[in-house]
Order: sequence, then structure tokens, then C-alpha cells
Amino acid sequence: SFPLTLLNPDGSRPAGAGVGPVTTDAGQLGEVPTWAAIVSRWLALFGSMLLFGVLFLRTQMRGINQATSSTAVNNDETPATAPSQSEFYAAVQHAAIGVLLAGGAGVLLGGWLHWFTQGLARGEPGALWALVFGTRSGNLALMRQLLVGVALLGTLVAFLPTAHPNAGWLWPAVALLYAIGMGGAAGWLVTQRTEPFLVLCSGLGLAGIFAVLFLWFQDRRTPLWPGLQQVMNWLLLLIGVLILASFSLGSHAAAVTGSGWAILGDLFHLVAAAIWLGGLIVLALVLWQLRQLESAPAMMALRGLVARFSAIATVAVFALAVTGVFSSFVQLRSLNQLWSTTYGWMLLAKLVLVGVVLGIALLNHRFAGGSAAYTWTPAAERPFLRRVWAEAAISLVLMVVVAILVQTPVPLPPMPAAVATDTLFQEVLSTDDLSIHLLITPNQPGANLYQAHLYHDDGSPIGEVQLVRLFFVHQEAELGQSSLDLVSHGGDFFSGEGAYQNRTGPWDVSVYVRRRGLDDVLAETTVNVLEPAATVVGSPWQNPVPAWPPDAPITGLLLSIGVGIFIWRRMVRKLPAR
Repeated sequence: SFPLTLLNPDGSRPAGAGVGPVTTDAGQLGEVPTWAAIVSRWLALFGSMLLFGVLFLRTQMRGINQATSSTAVNNDETPATAPSQSEFYAAVQHAAIGVLLAGGAGVLLGGWLHWFTQGLARGEPGALWALVFGTRSGNLALMRQLLVGVALLGTLVAFLPTAHPNAGWLWPAVALLYAIGMGGAAGWLVTQRTEPFLVLCSGLGLAGIFAVLFLWFQDRRTPLWPGLQQVMNWLLLLIGVLILASFSLGSHAAAVTGSGWAILGDLFHLVAAAIWLGGLIVLALVLWQLRQLESAPAMMALRGLVARFSAIATVAVFALAVTGVFSSFVQLRSLNQLWSTTYGWMLLAKLVLVGVVLGIALLNHRFAGGSAAYTWTPAAERPFLRRVWAEAAISLVLMVVVAILVQTPVPLPPMPAAVATDTLFQEVLSTDDLSIHLLITPNQPGANLYQAHLYHDDGSPIGEVQLVRLFFVHQEAELGQSSLDLVSHGGDFFSGEGAYQNRTGPWDVSVYVRRRGLDDVLAETTVNVLEPAATVVGSPWQNPVPAWPPDAPITGLLLSIGVGIFIWRRMVRKLPAR
């Protein structure tokens, strides 16, 4: 049932439907995620992008804090800027804060919706606890909840009073309690699992809570307040990067050969998308709020905002294109997988929507950088406003497709050529009516790939599989029990990856299978984990695309950075003075 097949002692192939080799280029129709999974991932991913994108946009607007806080600093009736320009900055401030809060709320809601739907689907006492603290995806989601709680707390304390001086203390207090609760859970988790990323997120989250508390007790009328806001914005921007990184570390990119490059490419892809999407939503809201404003200072400020965002979006789209092509080569090993697999179909749907959005964005970019932008009028602005809203609306649909894509199983990778047959583990487990072909590669301490094929010996359907879970217990060391839920690839094939056997020696490995309307199945075996072999251990920074030259990733990265800087410098020269 895999590229390597277990043989009988006499050299013959075992009987049954599960012994045929899998051709990884063939069509693999992986299961599409449920609506609950799609909605939860859409909320979390889209919210994270809004959060980071708005924070990045704020760093590009030097006047936003000074202009909107001028009335709080100046006790006389003379504002620091023209009334219409202050109105413009106030509109930008309101839009940015609204999108920040909406994005953070989306991440929180998406995370809890995922936890509860997964816990209810398992129907076990303590399923939620096991999901959050016993799985890697749950660990990453917990860190995401902590970091988003800190980001919401920082927004409510540092930015909301500037736009709404009479804002109360209730919501900041609620955010503080939530951040402290998540911080406690994260702190307990890192005492059990000392993974560097989890420790980093936990430490930065707790540091962020103390930083916000310090800011909470500062006098907002002091001239230092805008500077403190900028420092908090940069801290929250760093937190936003870690939130996006939590998605990359739990994505398809983390399960491929050369995962270091794949994860880095996926993170750059998310950051570029967040910069473009977050700024686009804020721009659409600002244009809607100021659609009736005709004063020259406001139009000049609006033109500057649009021109600057256009320059940023151009570089972001370039980064999206480069990292998107790279990720496609990493995940798809052949061209026909683009139309013969569910993952390929969803990728094609994403590319079509991206093409439509980029077409609208090109029209908006030409308007923002053309001569018409210097003589904006409400009549000229209305078509531009409609195009911006159309671009934002299609982007929302695009994010739904992305939410499906990132949860659709990728085509099964080919077996690494460097793995010898005497280092891996494979066995056919028979229990009740079900046969389970289990394959562990490379079967050494650390990260391993776990694959299972379920079948009946007579080739009949095995029924609807709801869950395939592996349990690991070391026979000699007191390491406790760990578990891994395998992901379906269609055709009753399941796989997962992780460091669940972290030392040599004998391990009790159990395979638990739940099927709708049928008795649960539990098969057990003993796996002897071998000493590491130099020929098997691969660096996470090796080339993730075997067809490319070995130094292709680093060469492509340096070339992309150079081209990105060149594009940015050309765009900056065209910007109006701030």
C-alpha cells in the first residue's frame, strides 16, 4: 500500500487490497474539510492577517498619532492641524482600530470554534484538554490565543483612548484577564514541552502584558505619549509576526523535506498577504467614511495614503507571487497533480481569484499613481471607491478558498530515496475485520513520518473513517503517553509527522480507528526505534524541491530581496512628500 511493501517471510506479497504500490503522481482526491473547519480557519487566518496588516500600515503613517492626539495635548482651542486634515486622520484612526479589534476577535472566535467542534466530534471526556495540550496544532493555537489577547489588550490601552477619549476600562480589563489566563496556560505548557517557538511565544506574551500594564498608568496628555504608542505598535507588530508564524509551523510546509525553507516561504507569503489585505480593508473603510469630504487638505492627505499603500502593495504582491510559486513547487511534485488532486483544484481556484483581484488592483494602482490622483474630486473618487470595495470583497472570498486549501491534504510525497529498508518500520496489523498497514519512516529518534493504509482483505469498502489516532508509550523509560491524529489523504490513506518517539528502544504503538456505525478498532504493535543513521537524517534547510539545484533556495531568496528593494525604491521616488 506504499512505495515500499512488506513481504511475507517466503518473499511473497501479502494478500489483500492494501498491497498495491501508490503512485504519488496519480489523482488523490483528499477530503475537503467540514464547514466548521473552514469557518474556524477562515476567521483565524483572516483575522491574523488583518491584525498584522493594520499594525504594519500604522508604521507607515507618521502623523496618525500626533494629529489625532493633538486636541488632548493642546489645552487651547487651536488644533495642530487643519480641521479637515484632522478629520482625515481621525477617520484613519477609527478605521485602523476597528479593523484591529475585528481581526483579533476573529482569531479568538476561530480558535475556540475549532477547539469545540473538534472536541465534540471526538465525544470523549477530556477531549478539549487533550486537543489543546496534547497535540502540536493545539499548542500552536494556544500560543496564538495568548498573543492575540495581548494584541487586543495593547490596542485597547494604547490606541483606543486616542480615538475615543471617554472609552471605559471594562473591555481593557476583560482583555487583561483573558491574556493573563492564556499566559498561565501557556506557561504551564512550556514546562511540559520546551519547544523553542512555544517558549518564545510564551515569554513575549508575558512581556507584552507587563508592557501594556506600564502603558496603562501613563499620562496620555504627556508629549511622550505618541512615542510610547509607536513603541507599542512595533511590539504588537512583532507579536503579529509570531501569530502568522504559528500558522506556518502547523501548515503543509512543516511536513516536507527541507521544511526550514518551506516554512520560511510560507511565512513570507502570509506576511505579504497580510500587508496587502489589512491595508486594503482599512483603505476601503477610510474612503467610505470620507466620501463626502471635499476639502483640499483632506484630499491631499488621502492621496498620500493611497499612493503610499499602492507602493507597499506593489512590493507585497511581488513577494506573494514569488513565495506562492515556490510553495506550489514544494507541495506538488508533478504538473498533473494540479488537476488530478483536490489540493490542485483548490490551488487553481485560488489562482483564478488572485488573477481577478490583481486585475482590479492594477487599475487602482494606475489611478493612484496617475495624474488624476493629483486632482481628486468626489466624482472621480466614486469609481475608485467601487473598485477598492470590489477588490476587498473578492479578497474575502479568496480567503475562504485559502482556508479550504490549507486544510486539504496534499498529495502523498514519494518515499525518500535515502531511506534503507532495514531502518524503517512497517507492519500489517489485523484486528476484527480491518487490516492496517503501518509505515514509520525513518524510525529513528526525533521527527518521523507515520503513514497508515486501512483496507479489507477482500477489497470491500471499510466504511466512513472518522478518526485514526496513534498512541506512543516507551516500554522502558517513564515518558508518559503521547498521541498523534493522522490526516486523511483520501482512498483510506492517512499520514502525520512529528517527534513522538524521541529516544531509542522499544515503543508500544497503538492504532485507534473510529468508523461511523461500526465498532471501534484498536491494534497494537511494538516498534524498536533505532539509532540515528547519518544517511537518513536530513537538514531542514536542504533543498525542498529535488528537481532544483541544491543552492536554488538561497539564490532565489537573495535575488528576490534584490528585486523587491529595486521595486520599492522606484515606487518611493513617486510618492508625495509626507
